[in-house]
Amino acid sequence: YTVEVEGEDEEQLVCFIKAPSFVQQRLKCRFIDEISSLVVSDGEELVSSVLNISSQDADLKIPFPISISIPFNSHYRGSYKDVMVKTIDEKLQASYLTPNSLDGYHGNHKGSFVEIKVYKLGNFSVISCLKKENFTVLRKGSSLKLSVDSRISLNYPPGCLSSSVIVQFKVQPIDTSLISLLKVKHDIYQPVVSISPLIYMKQPSTQVFHKPVAVFLPCPPNPEKKKNVEDSDKRASSAAASKVTGTHQIRAVSASVRKHGDNPSELLKLLALKEDQWVVLDDIVVKNVQNGIVSFEISEHIQSFIVVRLSSAMDTPHLIKFIHSLEFAIHSSMVNVVLYKKKDNFHNIIVELVPTKELNWEVSALSDAGYTGPPEPSEAIALQEGDQIHFRFCGNISASDGIDSTETYKLTYHSQKMHRMTLDLSVVEKNISRPSSTKLITCDPRDLLWDSVLKWVAHELSEEDATELLLSLPIRRSTVQLVRLKNPENVAAQVYELLCLWKKRLPTSTDKFRLLERHLHKSGRSDLVEQMKVKWESNISLTANE
Repeated sequence: YTVEVEGEDEEQLVCFIKAPSFVQQRLKCRFIDEISSLVVSDGEELVSSVLNISSQDADLKIPFPISISIPFNSHYRGSYKDVMVKTIDEKLQASYLTPNSLDGYHGNHKGSFVEIKVYKLGNFSVISCLKKENFTVLRKGSSLKLSVDSRISLNYPPGCLSSSVIVQFKVQPIDTSLISLLKVKHDIYQPVVSISPLIYMKQPSTQVFHKPVAVFLPCPPNPEKKKNVEDSDKRASSAAASKVTGTHQIRAVSASVRKHGDNPSELLKLLALKEDQWVVLDDIVVKNVQNGIVSFEISEHIQSFIVVRLSSAMDTPHLIKFIHSLEFAIHSSMVNVVLYKKKDNFHNIIVELVPTKELNWEVSALSDAGYTGPPEPSEAIALQEGDQIHFRFCGNISASDGIDSTETYKLTYHSQKMHRMTLDLSVVEKNISRPSSTKLITCDPRDLLWDSVLKWVAHELSEEDATELLLSLPIRRSTVQLVRLKNPENVAAQVYELLCLWKKRLPTSTDKFRLLERHLHKSGRSDLVEQMKVKWESNISLTANE
């Protein structure tokens, strides 16, 4: 089944359906990506379009089950992740289907497809989510080791539970870069050295523990401490080698080897989610079993838990705040909004949500495709899966996507999908009628003088001079890169735009002229200072005479 997509020459594949021919002729398939924000929930990522499959004949008797294959594209797949098909009914009630297969091709179509058997028609989408592992814990006890990470294990002793139960686990790995980012943003998180994976645990809450359950988790040691130990070991080895030979040398080196054990200066804290509230379990002792593995015992059911390694004491409220910040960071991405226009047709624009880490690459790609600013890309903003950006055009400008003209447009963010929109701008009215009482606002002639001077400076600088000047100016490197990408072959245009940005950000009371003189001296173009003074003073006198 294929559909025509606005602006594309070829039809787009929707899905494959295996069913009797009389059924296939009466089925209708279409994309309904406008509801994609309602499809995903916590921890899920949409990796396909949202499909609606319905019957054109209300009386059609379909011999269920029928087989459906849906194309998808998942960039990040690993042992912690699963690919599932999510169905949503008219009441927005969701259910999950495990694919029968994940094919790399389907007929003449190459790609990734999930194949499922369904017993009713409706809305379907493919999502990436944390892998669920189910275990049966027996009354006589069980030892569980998770397949997603064999370092995570639980020991249920005999008699721990009064009857056999099914326990479900999900593991959320934590990227160390997230911890570093949170520590940079918040000084109160500096004591955090490392953390374990976040474990989600689901079991019948009616089952009480008659005996404690032993839990083993990976929690990396302090990397700085490990580095210091290795450096001191190397120094001790070198000193021993230079002074002692033979068996004495062996003894000296052996004496420098240090045993990794509990460090009294470090603290291990267990945090747990109980009744949807995070708490610090200070009464539970967390121990270092071996390098990078910790253990503790729990005597009650908890929804989620995580171990935090601290270099010094941290208040309970700050620990709770850290976990909340971490949960938000796990499911968030930094994104920039880019609105560019066609170089040869300013009425044609593109609006796109771009991950910050891919911004330079995407700006370059848009430039190659014939798009350019201004405006500059927005500041980075944090978006979660399914969040929407709403935008509209006001004043005497209206926009249309070729299908409909509305006041507000929206882009829905999905971390593994492209989110862009092309629009055509039009002028609503060329001559705006104003009331007779409207006042005429005049601009400061100095602004025009500044514009003239900055253009002159930009054209007087060579590429090497421009580089030196930009190093002197307090402008972010990312801003410089973006401006260079927009005008890769026009150095003067680059320098002029960056000088305008620099001037715009200065306080009104600042002596901008003297400041620019100083930066020209620093960049080695003192010769331009006198010429610039002459231009400035002559223009000022002309303005005064007028």
